[in-house]
Parts: sequence; structure tokens; C-alpha cells
Amino acid sequence: MDVKYINAFIRSTRQVFADMVRVPLTAGKAFAKPAALRLQSEYPLSAVIAFHGPAEGLVVLSVTEAVAISIATGLMGDPINKLGEDCDDAIAEVANMIAGGAKKEVSSTPVTITIPKVMRTDNVVYPAGMPVLILPFATPTGKLLIQVAMNKAQLATAAPAQHQQQQKPANADKPAAASNAA
Repeated sequence: MDVKYINAFIRSTRQVFADMVRVPLTAGKAFAKPAALRLQSEYPLSAVIAFHGPAEGLVVLSVTEAVAISIATGLMGDPINKLGEDCDDAIAEVANMIAGGAKKEVSSTPVTITIPKVMRTDNVVYPAGMPVLILPFATPTGKLLIQVAMNKAQLATAAPAQHQQQQKPANADKPAAASNAA
């Protein structure tokens, strides 16, 4: 995983929570997600954003019910008492701001991000074979996770071309004879 992208998401998450949500946030220690780890019972709501460019993958913001309500209350300015459409909208907006901030930070590379899709955490599907890094955060009302599944897209497309260049025939630099093939 490219630490440049990971750090961009950490900084953006901190910035969004400080400036927009107005909820204090403390970062925990990142760890690789074990394949058997199931998060839906503790973190029922997630926002999923795909990204493409030199690296590609998913960023998933997963929150506890209390944090979802706290985020919605912080953004709306009015108390929200239960999960619902306001929470879904708030989580999508926060995920969008986090992804937008991270994208801006790595703007020297062309990165495309999708619109956040809010869903139940048990419906989140990660791309096969991609490792998932979990970035845990704590707020006064509970915990949230930023999960990043990523691989370097450029390596998958650049490696075959480099391999072909190394194995070109000895006469490859000579002009080819004219051919009647159309």
C-alpha cells in the first residue's frame, strides 16, 4: 500500500472532523484487516468510495450508531436521535469531504473518486486479493474506522511492457521488409 495515500486519508479525516463535523477525533494504530474480521455488529453503517489512478481500490468509512448520530448532529446543527436518512446523508457528505481532501493532497497524480455510496456494513464487498488496512479513530461518542483496500494500478499495466522491452528480438531495431499484408 502506498503510504502517500494512507497519510492523505488520515490527514483529511482529522481535518474534516475538526472543521466540519466539530467532533474531536483521536487516531489509533493502523492494522491489517484479518479476513475473518466482521465489523457489521459494531459498525452498522458505512460509506464506500472507489478510487482509480496510479493506485486503485476502495475507501470505506464505517461508524458506530452513536458516531453516525453525532456526525449528523454536528453537520445539521440540530439534534438527531436515531439512524435514518439524515445520518445516511451526513455519512455520505463526510466521506465525500474526506475523499475530496485526500484527493486534493495527492493532486500531483491523476486520481478519480466515485460518489460515496452509503450502505449497511455487512453489504460492503472488497476487491478480491486486495489487502485492507484499517485506520481506527475514536470520538467522545464512539469509534469509527477508515478502511483502505488498495493496489498500485500502474504496476499491473507497466510491468508487462517493461518485460516485453527486455526480451525484444536482436533484429528488432532493423527496419522491417515491405509487406503486402493489409
